[in-house]
This record gives sequence, C-alpha cells and structure tokens, in this order.
Amino acid sequence: MVARRHRAGTGAQGQRSSARGLPPGAHWKERVAMAQWWSDHLDALRDGATVLPFRAGER
Repeated sequence: MVARRHRAGTGAQGQRSSARGLPPGAHWKERVAMAQWWSDHLDALRDGATVLPFRAGER
C-alpha cells in the first residue's frame, strides 16, 4: 500500500477549497431556477413532446 499525504483544506488538484467553485450561497436563486427549468424540461421529454406537422417532399 502506498501512503499518500493529504493537506487539510485542499481539493483534488491541490487548490484551496474556496478556489474550486462558488461559495454555497452565491447565485443561489439562479441555480434553483435553472434546476427547476431542467427538471421541467426532462419531464416534458419523458411525457412526450409536441409533434409539428410537416408535408413530405417540401423544403
């Protein structure tokens, strides 16, 4: 077994935890709205989409 050193407060790339992403509260409302939109989009795909009529041979 190979022993690995781990420095507290660092991420997988050796960066400080605060440098890896946004703070938990940053842009929270936008993140919630985007997650809701994505959930609604997936529900629509699951339930079936509106099929637009087309005529064969027309361009």
